[in-house]
Amino acid sequence: LLPSRFFPPRFSQLGAAWYWLRRNRPAQALPILADILAGPADAASLDAYCLLALARQAQGDPASAQTALAQALSLGQESGRLRSFLRLGQPIQALLQQLPLAPATAPFQQQLLTYFAATSSLASQVALTEREMEILTLIGAGRTNQEIAAELV
Repeated sequence: LLPSRFFPPRFSQLGAAWYWLRRNRPAQALPILADILAGPADAASLDAYCLLALARQAQGDPASAQTALAQALSLGQESGRLRSFLRLGQPIQALLQQLPLAPATAPFQQQLLTYFAATSSLASQVALTEREMEILTLIGAGRTNQEIAAELV
């Protein structure tokens, strides 16, 4: 495991937010995401808006989820970054399908939905187990090997 100095703090924060979302505790993720979004717009902002959309949806606030997703689409289209959306899988795909097409981002949204459709059968063949996802989430949160081992025992 690489020392935390190799990972910008904002990306460690993203890992922590993802950790809380995976545990169905979106309220814990929201202040972390707000902190990221208060900083300069960068790659972490795109990921943060995607996670914010999922957090708001999990809290039963679809209007705020769509607002965050629209912002993520705008940033994603500007940067051409598909991966931020694709790695979140079915939950973000479901939100993308529910979001009305906006003229400015419709081509990018359609491109994402096309990728999701093309990869859905492949993803089901190589999906990670819940335990593997838990370990990856802890790694993303910046935990050391010893901390991960202690938590998983």
